[in-house]
Amino acid sequence: MRHFPYRPSKQQQELMAAVERHAGKQHLCVQAATGFGKTAAVLAALLPLAEHGQKIVWAVRTGNETDRPVEELKAINKKHNTNLFGLSYRGKKDMCLLAQDLGADQSHGAVAFLCKEKKATCSYYRNLEKADTSRLRDQPLLYSEVLAIGKRMNVCPYYLQQRLANDAALVALSYNYLIGGLPEPHKPAVAVIDEAHNLQQLSGLNSVKITANTAKSALRELDGMAAQQLRQLVSAIIRQLRDLESAMARNGIVDQPFDRSQLLAALPAQDHEIAFAAVQAAGDAVRRKQLAEGRSPHSSLHHLAQFLVALLDTRGQAGIAAIAALTPVGLELEVWDMRLAATLGTVWDGFQSCVFMSGTLQPLDAFARLAGLDSYAAVDFPSAFDPDKVMCLALDDLTTKGQQLGADMAGKYVHAIGQFGTLDANLAVFSGSYRIQQELLNAGLRDTLSASGKAIFEERPGMAGDEGKAMLDHFKAHAGKRKKAILCASMAGRFAEGADFPGQELEGIFLAGLPFERIGTRTQLYLDYFRKLYGRDGDYLGYVVPAMRRAAQAMGRALRSKSDRALIVLGDSRYLEPRLARLLPDYAKASLRRAGHGQVRQAVAEFSQ
Repeated sequence: MRHFPYRPSKQQQELMAAVERHAGKQHLCVQAATGFGKTAAVLAALLPLAEHGQKIVWAVRTGNETDRPVEELKAINKKHNTNLFGLSYRGKKDMCLLAQDLGADQSHGAVAFLCKEKKATCSYYRNLEKADTSRLRDQPLLYSEVLAIGKRMNVCPYYLQQRLANDAALVALSYNYLIGGLPEPHKPAVAVIDEAHNLQQLSGLNSVKITANTAKSALRELDGMAAQQLRQLVSAIIRQLRDLESAMARNGIVDQPFDRSQLLAALPAQDHEIAFAAVQAAGDAVRRKQLAEGRSPHSSLHHLAQFLVALLDTRGQAGIAAIAALTPVGLELEVWDMRLAATLGTVWDGFQSCVFMSGTLQPLDAFARLAGLDSYAAVDFPSAFDPDKVMCLALDDLTTKGQQLGADMAGKYVHAIGQFGTLDANLAVFSGSYRIQQELLNAGLRDTLSASGKAIFEERPGMAGDEGKAMLDHFKAHAGKRKKAILCASMAGRFAEGADFPGQELEGIFLAGLPFERIGTRTQLYLDYFRKLYGRDGDYLGYVVPAMRRAAQAMGRALRSKSDRALIVLGDSRYLEPRLARLLPDYAKASLRRAGHGQVRQAVAEFSQ
């Protein structure tokens, strides 16, 4: 606890004691709400291990979040006049100066290939070999600082961070490195898995997909090559995809499993392994030519080869599905790896112990099974939100259950949300899906909300990151204005989980439905696999728990500190069902009351007093 840089609360002291007790000995699951101060407390409790030569590997959902623990390490050093070193670790796509010199948008694969081909002659890499980096370990380094140092010293930032990571007490990186391979020898090490409820999103990380256009582009790349056999192979693939697409369209099928063995058997190749290696070699030749011409190395042949190898290698393996889907751009084929628990279980074995922390890990037994944890200790801290500032209403006459909303039900939702919109504050309506959001907008929700006098912001599927950030900033700005705003978004989107709305930036949330996955081919295959793994618990673990976690994340957007207040309306009668109600956050359960859709205005008036 001596490393903690702030005055600790009683609960933070309890958390640090628990981490110290289990560190290096047993995995620990930590349930504590946002605003608790988990990052500083867990880091401070683990630093004594780092002082004795162990490394702390801090895994976060995305690369953009790697700076947070490093910022806390800076605060610890400043408070205690120490010089513990750590850094944010990012991928080649973010760090390669040679790729930036090319000037074009680069994929992760393209930058990796560029590095592989040019590393021996790269001036940035060669400069690093003779650079003195001994003085760079005096203080922790954020991603932007490592990048700036690389540019200033004219050395490769990616391999600079690799060198620095060898001596770091803390290395913060994205989840992808857990499965894709850690950047350097990390034993002995302890790991922290931040926002660990997001681990389930790693399902499919090893998946590969192509479209019909991938195969057509691959055939064009063969023009000018003496590769008649490869041309025959790719042409056969195009015919197979065209026949499959026509059959699906003719029968009105949106998505379905496809037979890997049947597709492979139709290809004119005696030895698939040799043939697919030849496709990959041709793709690499295309990429080398592009590099020689100063272009970004992108090859459809190379990508097609990756897909074909995945088809070949995964035949007969449980937990790997092959899916064909009709999309707006044509047929898409995917080899989808669903074996998350088995994969993660081997990852945790590589650490002396792990700390899994989140505000929405509950139920812990379900989380442990999905995360591949055989044994663990747990600490669960109740929310510290003021019960007098939180009101939770569940509407018993609304539901989005079914393939689509009927006109009568949609009208009830619009009426209820219209009453909710009279609250004089920044508000959000999070729908169970983009489909539900659009159905409500089509049913008159936009006009109803306009009548409230609020500015309206609508999230769209596929919205670019910069556009989303700008929208969020404009929405938040209305908190300090006379004219408030209302955000319409999906619980499956970026705003329902990844955004913070402290204070008056968001004071009311309406959940329109439940964020269950659509029961299409993908979901059905996933549930079938879970039933084989977990028996009768398969649907609960693979379908119910993830949906309720998404709902809990959406509810928590308005509650980021003890002083925050929020009116939360659960707009679906299913939230009252015992199996779902018990999965609600503790602050919601403590203030939950039942009402009809016509009683929302009364709740608004009571909350406003």
